[in-house]
Amino acid sequence: KLRKAVLKAAMEGKLTEQLDNDSSVYQLISEVHKIDNDDLWEIPKKWVWVKFGDLVDFKMGKTPERANPIYWGNDVPWISIADMNNQSFIMETKEKVSNSALESIFKEQISPKGTLIMSFKLTVGRTSILGIDALHNEAIISIFPKKEPDIQKTYLYFVLPEIANMGETKDAIKGKTLNSKSIYNLLIPLPPIEEQKRIVERLEVLLAEIDKLEQDEKALKDLEDKFPEKLKNAILRNAVSGKLTNQNLEVETTEDIIVLMEKKKNEKIEVIKSYDKQPFDIPENWRWIKIGDLGTMGMGQTLLKKDMVEKGDPVYSATISDDPLGYVNKDNNKLKLTKGDFVIPARGASIGYVNLIKVDEASSTQTTMYIKSYLPSISNYIYYCLLGMKKDVFATTGTAQPQITVGLTKEQLIPLPPIDEQKRIVEKLDKLFAIDLLNI
Repeated sequence: KLRKAVLKAAMEGKLTEQLDNDSSVYQLISEVHKIDNDDLWEIPKKWVWVKFGDLVDFKMGKTPERANPIYWGNDVPWISIADMNNQSFIMETKEKVSNSALESIFKEQISPKGTLIMSFKLTVGRTSILGIDALHNEAIISIFPKKEPDIQKTYLYFVLPEIANMGETKDAIKGKTLNSKSIYNLLIPLPPIEEQKRIVERLEVLLAEIDKLEQDEKALKDLEDKFPEKLKNAILRNAVSGKLTNQNLEVETTEDIIVLMEKKKNEKIEVIKSYDKQPFDIPENWRWIKIGDLGTMGMGQTLLKKDMVEKGDPVYSATISDDPLGYVNKDNNKLKLTKGDFVIPARGASIGYVNLIKVDEASSTQTTMYIKSYLPSISNYIYYCLLGMKKDVFATTGTAQPQITVGLTKEQLIPLPPIDEQKRIVEKLDKLFAIDLLNI
């Protein structure tokens, strides 16, 4: 909108100062046709409305016969509208034609470097300036101002996209495709050559600033789109590293939790104390343990469509969703996941998502990894911990499709705070994220 407003102001003579000593605009026109300007906007007194064909010469391009290989090669650059996509200067083309095509189809009439070109079919009014000698197709014209070509081609480069897309103006435009007659009759608000130069100089500065604004707007939009996820990840990371809540280092320890986990596991849990293995620093009364010490782990069961029923145990699959894929008959549920267990997609783009089981019995498909928790009472904290450390704990293998394995995931480390600290973390995160966790 800002770009259009600036160009409109330029074409109305409102962007620059009018000077009485500017030369006559009629010096630029080979022939003057009478124009009924009742439907046009007001322009300064030293300007004049002219027909495009009275101001410039133009020629249309051609497309050599596609089926004839003699016309296509690697000799002469040949431009289509696709080459003009946001390109102020065209330095290369996607396709080239042969010297045979240049000679027999184009009759050696190549558009030289510096020529202004414009599209006039389908994509109407796209302009570029040639940075190379080139040919072009029949949807593009080469434009050659009759007087003062260097300044006028730059002025036209800026105003033609707006002029060509204004809709029907007298005999100028019919629909979305121009022809030689309607191109000739395009109405151009023409300033004196000195004023054109001032307009071009001003536009080059203003439009460059608008381009920067557009890039900033895109960057801001990208930031806005990614900000919620980045903020969530930062909060989770602070939570699992002990920076989200106040620590009670003198009273609280993790020893009671570890003892309970050892009883459930029926073996000793290895507490990692080597600092070179720890992903990041944690409070001194926290401990690092392996994911494999949280519970028994494995891959989900193989289930086919015919195994699914309307009611039964919910089945979770490798998708980013808390909704089940379907249901399996309780007798066919060989896995028996229960409240406080975890289902983790094991392959594809959904790796890193964590599904916390909130029902009494459930199952998961063979595309998922499960953790049957030894201590469901700490599952709410573990859920947040796995989300906050997904890049650390869900290491993918180097296959064509990303996937995680039970063996590799078991060895990954997570931080274990004292139980009261876990409760404080979960309470704070619940308020921030409003996630419905386990009622434990």
